[in-house]
Amino acid sequence: MENISFKDYLLTKARLKEALEETPFKIAKYKVTKYCKLELLEVEEPLSLKPSNELIIEWVYADVNAPTIERVVFITKESSQIVKVKRDSHKFAKWLATNCDVVD
Repeated sequence: MENISFKDYLLTKARLKEALEETPFKIAKYKVTKYCKLELLEVEEPLSLKPSNELIIEWVYADVNAPTIERVVFITKESSQIVKVKRDSHKFAKWLATNCDVVD
């Protein structure tokens, strides 16, 4: 193990604290693979999705093991809209794995 000076130690510690304060996020694009429905908060009737639809989701990683949903954008050929889903982040991630594919 290499010995470092106290000054380097403090500098490294300060950099780590700065990195921890910046919450990482990821924007992922998903393509719907089958006909399905998505329950929304504002509307009683669920949103019907088709295989031609896409979802853009902004995930916030405040906790690395449990990302939270910041924003969901529903995209059709005609328009796009921001929606709020009823499911929590963990259940929504399972729903995405079942009904969508990640688009790079």
